[in-house]
Parts: sequence; structure tokens; C-alpha cells
Amino acid sequence: MIGETGWQLSQGERSRLFMARALLQRSEIAILDESFAALDPENLRQAMGCAQRRAKTLLVVAHP
Repeated sequence: MIGETGWQLSQGERSRLFMARALLQRSEIAILDESFAALDPENLRQAMGCAQRRAKTLLVVAHP
């Protein structure tokens, strides 16, 4: 159970869900703003690999 509005999801789980939704659309460009901030190193590696395979053009925004 994730709750009606996803309130039981962690920030990392929310991030992966939003990223999956964006990448499943197969848009010409995917802009991911801080999408990887809440991910651990293994999930970051997997998410980047998926994003690179699915998006034609990928723009990743990360703030220092």
C-alpha cells in the first residue's frame, strides 16, 4: 500500500516513480531536475542507465 496520494512513499521512492512516469512517455527530451538527489548509489546507477536508454535527449539538472 502506498496511500491514496503516495504519502507512504519515501523521497527516493517518489523520485523513482516520477522518473519512471517521465521516461515511459518516450518524449523527444527528458528534463530531470534533482531527480537523483534522494537515491542511493546502486539505485542512482540503475536510474541513470535507464534514463540514458529511454530518452532521446536527456538533460539532468543537479544543484551543488
